[in-house]
Amino acid sequence: MDTFHPGVKTLVFSLLSAFVLTKHGRNAAAEIINKRIKLTLLFWLPIRVRCNIVKRILSLAPKKANSVLALASKPWGYQWDYITKVTKETWYGNWIVPNSHKVNKKERVAWLEETSKEADLVIYYIHGGGFRAGHPTMYMESFIHIIDHTAKTRGMKTRIFSVEYGKIPDFNYVRAKEDCINGYRYLVQDLGIDPKKIIVAGDSAGGNLVASCLLTIKDMKLSSLPLPAGNVQISPWVTIINDETSRPDKVYVDCLDHAMLNSHHGDYFLEKGSFTSREEEKALLRNPHISPLFGSFVGFCPTLITYGGTEVFQHDVQELIGCLKRDQVKVDVITRPDAPHIWLISSILSPTHEMWRTDCSRLADWCANCVAQ
Repeated sequence: MDTFHPGVKTLVFSLLSAFVLTKHGRNAAAEIINKRIKLTLLFWLPIRVRCNIVKRILSLAPKKANSVLALASKPWGYQWDYITKVTKETWYGNWIVPNSHKVNKKERVAWLEETSKEADLVIYYIHGGGFRAGHPTMYMESFIHIIDHTAKTRGMKTRIFSVEYGKIPDFNYVRAKEDCINGYRYLVQDLGIDPKKIIVAGDSAGGNLVASCLLTIKDMKLSSLPLPAGNVQISPWVTIINDETSRPDKVYVDCLDHAMLNSHHGDYFLEKGSFTSREEEKALLRNPHISPLFGSFVGFCPTLITYGGTEVFQHDVQELIGCLKRDQVKVDVITRPDAPHIWLISSILSPTHEMWRTDCSRLADWCANCVAQ
């Protein structure tokens, strides 16, 4: 791997230390460190260096990667006022709702659930992290921006429910899908939220789960669990057969590389002993309920796809767009030629903070338009 300049190492450890010192902070110090210094120092670094920092984190062993990423992306200050955790038997999720902290803590979950149908837009979010890292509140900056943007420009009440699912090495992909489908079922069946108000969204591995879960729901054809108004796939990991994604003449500037994608995943996707050769493994991984790129999208809900021009998944995502159009799905695209993986939802991976703000607003506008139809 690339060697960091000593100054970059110092910056990274200083920022991580700041997160530790303010992890319980709802004060001015938390805002200064996280909002002011972070923006100034992190965006001073070239995008290639920022990508390499994230790549280093994701290259760690699964539990270590999850711990470091959780620390680096932990909510801070006033962001905690939006967050309420809901725990179910095998999964949990977080409601992201403005002013919810004003409700008595013991009554907050009941209040959120009872008033959930009053929202004009509910975004059901599935986070990324390579199926090995990440957590439901890792994108609070973007979540709050989406809520504020739709309120200011449309007068809409937007709520976000972000789910946690089983990850490597403790669970397998079947469990992850069950968790995500059960989270959607919680919104539609348990709370009675109109699916026409719901957008299912996710990034990277979460984008894979968005497509895979909705294909499963579509194929189930259950009247009690219809498809949502639309879905957003942000730099989705659409095929797990990653040795087919490389382009020798392409220069990537990204937080992922092919070595990471092709690393051993244990039995997360396929049970041990279920294949005897790489060719047989690849054939099994072409199952569209693992690699959505190979699925039929006939009857699929309206879709927004986003991808960067310098990211590893660029070519696979472009193929996915072609498949959606082939199957007559209404599909819209947001892309930037100079952007890496998930720049639109993770501002530190955006070439500029203004680019993130602009494109995150475009995502919010798409969701608002989709439920207004």
